Amino acid sequence: MERKSVAAARLAGLVLLVLAGSVVIPAASGRTFDGGPAANGGLPELLVLSNRADLVSGGNALVQVVLPARVDPSSVHVSLNGTDVTSAFAVRPGDAYEGVVTGLANGVNDLMATMRNGPTVHLTVTNHPSGGPVFAGAQVQPWVCVSVTGFPAPTNGQCDAPPTFAYFYMSATTHTFQPYNPASPPAAAEIAQTTTDQGVTVAYIVRSEHGAMDRGRAGVERGLELVEPVDE
Repeated sequence: MERKSVAAARLAGLVLLVLAGSVVIPAASGRTFDGGPAANGGLPELLVLSNRADLVSGGNALVQVVLPARVDPSSVHVSLNGTDVTSAFAVRPGDAYEGVVTGLANGVNDLMATMRNGPTVHLTVTNHPSGGPVFAGAQVQPWVCVSVTGFPAPTNGQCDAPPTFAYFYMSATTHTFQPYNPASPPAAAEIAQTTTDQGVTVAYIVRSEHGAMDRGRAGVERGLELVEPVDE
């Protein structure tokens, strides 16, 4: 009986030792370079803000490099397909490190960010031609590009054309849209207010844009999407 008691005590001690070795002390929030928890503010990340990274078109994209607190933005270098594009980036309002990356090749592009006190991060950005298609499938052929009143003239067989912009504001007195000049705006009291879908009250100013989308003339005007017919 005494030997059994000693053996049981030794076994209990061994179990306690194993359990003690298995205790994990929780770390502070955040992640280390290898993905483990640590108090370092998280992992850096590349994000395309202007669209999904696989649905970019026109050769440019608004990109953010999400930086942990430990990383100094001045130590960050960004490259596109091996070409340095760091000069496009800066710390924007809200402390976001962002830039418009241009020169994307049609197809797959490699966007890379390196930094001090952080790992190298990559993002695959798939760029599509300005004239499409992006996700709509093969384009109908034959297709004739013609000039449409109120729209930019096509510059090639894909109907590509630089977009045009105009601004309007809702008059607080007549409740009609009036031309808005950002360089010489009307008095704030003359502009009506509206509430966004986020519940934020803002000045009622809209942008009218006309251009080509997948070879078709399209416009977004005064909050309504207008599509103009294109002759085939």
